[in-house]
Amino acid sequence: GLFVIIFLGIGLAIMFRYKLNPQTVVTIQSALPQIVVALLLVTFSYAIAGFMIDLLYVAISLSALAFGVNPADYVQKGFFSTFGELFNLVGFGSTMVVGTLMGGFLGTLGGLAGAGAGLALGGLVLTLILVIIVLYVLIKLFFALLQSYIAIILLVIFGPIYIAAGAIPGFGGFGSWIKNLTANLAVFAAVAF
Repeated sequence: GLFVIIFLGIGLAIMFRYKLNPQTVVTIQSALPQIVVALLLVTFSYAIAGFMIDLLYVAISLSALAFGVNPADYVQKGFFSTFGELFNLVGFGSTMVVGTLMGGFLGTLGGLAGAGAGLALGGLVLTLILVIIVLYVLIKLFFALLQSYIAIILLVIFGPIYIAAGAIPGFGGFGSWIKNLTANLAVFAAVAF
């Protein structure tokens, strides 16, 4: 049904000599190959999207192997457990060392009696600041990933319509669809890396 509407649109463009640009007019010779290619690409749009998502998992596995991590564990953990480990590592591991050094420096400035209090206060304040920063960045990252995920789902659902519109001369079709899908999938690969 969608292609019948597109055929009617192309027919009207041919009859009224719709100009793509000042030199090019839509003819049956220029429209026919686009229609055939669009029919094929609409038929395989779901398979193409599935293949692109499989390539995403390959990229994630290669990034895990590059850092010496088992790819099966890396992919199956999920967002919250992976970033929970990162939160624990950054939030409480390295900040306590830096905070202790800073607290010790502040404590020696205040005298030997205040060294213990300075150590505890400096470590606690710096740890709290870094934990808030890490938490803010993780929440921002979660919403960026959620936005890309929703865009991927919508691109897969409306992919056939998007590609079919490319059969009409002058409209973006498969090229812009695959570019948008790749851009949204690249977000997950970059975060995994």
